[in-house]
Amino acid sequence: MARRARVDGPGLSHHVMLRGGAEMTRRLFEDAVDRERFVSRAREVFADTGVRCLAWSLVADEAHLVVTTGPTPLARAMQRLTTGYAADHHRRHQVGGHLYADRYRSLLLGNRRARRLLLRHVHLRPLACGEVNDVDALAAHRWTGHASLMGGPADGLVDVRAALRLFAPRRDDARHAVVDFLRTGVGDDRLDGLLKRTNGRPRADEATFDALVARLDDAGDAVAGSHEFVAEVLAEADAARARTFRLVHAGWDVSSLARWVCGEVGADPRDLPAGRRTREVSAARAAIAWLATDALGLPAADLTGPLGVSPSALSRALGRGRGVCEGLPPLPDCPPPAAAPRAISAAFDP
Repeated sequence: MARRARVDGPGLSHHVMLRGGAEMTRRLFEDAVDRERFVSRAREVFADTGVRCLAWSLVADEAHLVVTTGPTPLARAMQRLTTGYAADHHRRHQVGGHLYADRYRSLLLGNRRARRLLLRHVHLRPLACGEVNDVDALAAHRWTGHASLMGGPADGLVDVRAALRLFAPRRDDARHAVVDFLRTGVGDDRLDGLLKRTNGRPRADEATFDALVARLDDAGDAVAGSHEFVAEVLAEADAARARTFRLVHAGWDVSSLARWVCGEVGADPRDLPAGRRTREVSAARAAIAWLATDALGLPAADLTGPLGVSPSALSRALGRGRGVCEGLPPLPDCPPPAAAPRAISAAFDP
């Protein structure tokens, strides 16, 4: 059974966690170069997609982020980050296979307290994993956003002002509050119980709330927020899913997207799987990649063959796709008729 799409929207905050693949002998980060490349890629992707980072940390086999979604869906930003880093990791270490144990897990944060608790959890991970000895040492640790919050060298990733304002209006007061809050979390930084602690008192409709949370968990999400918050974001997500269902039911797939987009930008669909790189073909690839993942909900991994690109090139195409689509008319309700020869259509059909 296919998993639901992520629950997301502009302004929503999430704790995101990535773990290395269980079947691989190598870890997510083998050395400092790997970590620096992950941070550099995250900076680039988040700047392009409008994602704001409130906290981050990297340990040997985990990456943790507390982020707020911008105009681009978080799933799209994470696709670019994870596929690009995986391709870079495999090239550098000459390995193959799945780098990640699963797709990223996320905790949807519905209130200020949840964001504060997850900032603490994320910035304490190096201490919990034995990479530093105490909270004071975190201020000089390279692989967390805490150093930037404390006035150290800017990492270019964490939004220092937004993170500190979770604790106090004045910067110096906020820094003292952050350190005090981290100290209270030492030894109690597990995620167990966060859901219960941040949701407030149980209510009469607890069974309904549990059902809503189960729907989020099916999408790879959990939630820390009120009953009303959960219901609101799920209603918005349902509208997006209804659009995807309507388009797929009407017959839209990668093949029909290719025919429609190529007709709009003046490209030949046969040039896509062949790997040609003219301006029109590159624009078509970007638009098809965006529409296939955003409108049809297709996995990005399924597009590399039909579009004739590598995973890292697909990541770059997704980054351009939204801008290309803004210059196209809205996707019609029904796909164009199949006019290409069978040999051409076969390149896009499953």
